[in-house]
Amino acid sequence: MEHTLKCNVLKCRKELSDQALVTTCSHIFCTECSNNHGLTGQVQERHRTCPACRSQIINPDDAVVTHLNLSEDYKTTILSGLSPNVIMECAGRALSFWAYQTTQEIVYQRYLEKTLTEKLKSLDMRFQRNVDDANTEIIMLANIPAALSDNCDNERRKHEELAYAYQEKSRKLTQIQELYDRVKRKADLGQMEAAAIDAIESSLRYGTYAPDSDLPGPTTRLNIYEPQREPVNHDPFHSIGQ
Repeated sequence: MEHTLKCNVLKCRKELSDQALVTTCSHIFCTECSNNHGLTGQVQERHRTCPACRSQIINPDDAVVTHLNLSEDYKTTILSGLSPNVIMECAGRALSFWAYQTTQEIVYQRYLEKTLTEKLKSLDMRFQRNVDDANTEIIMLANIPAALSDNCDNERRKHEELAYAYQEKSRKLTQIQELYDRVKRKADLGQMEAAAIDAIESSLRYGTYAPDSDLPGPTTRLNIYEPQREPVNHDPFHSIGQ
């Protein structure tokens, strides 16, 4: 496959197929870049440096516009009338120009390959780091359910232990409350018995006072330990029989 020339402005790199501007320093440019860099037009208006290598362009023939797609008639007449030496010299210089352009293109492609390879390696390393980070995060996320399950089991055991301890304390509290109630009832019963005993002892110790209806004076004390007299029989029939 025949190599296609491209504009030597690196930001352009347009393929050249119809018309281009060539320089004696073996560079070639498209018409747009030639106009933008002032290489076409009147001689006094042209820039005097090559956009590619910054070589000085002094003579009018140092930068000329050439047709790349030649007709058959133009090919027949372009070198007609020239001596074989001139024809060979022109062909040699044209081949040198083509070889230089091919070499520069190879250098450019190698540089581009190197740059893209380095970028690809950098992207591959970055991608690998992202993959490793993602795998690490996946492993961590995969371990979270197990950790949560363990925590849930621990919390469940703690809850069961607390519930059992609460039940035990409630049972003991109930027992203590029942014991307290029994002791309190006994204490209340003891107080009541003590009060009753005190009342009885007081009654036994001091006796009771009963008023005498026959005497207007003060009441006489009735001793509860004196023997009781026989009651007087007031049966009217008994007295009649006697």
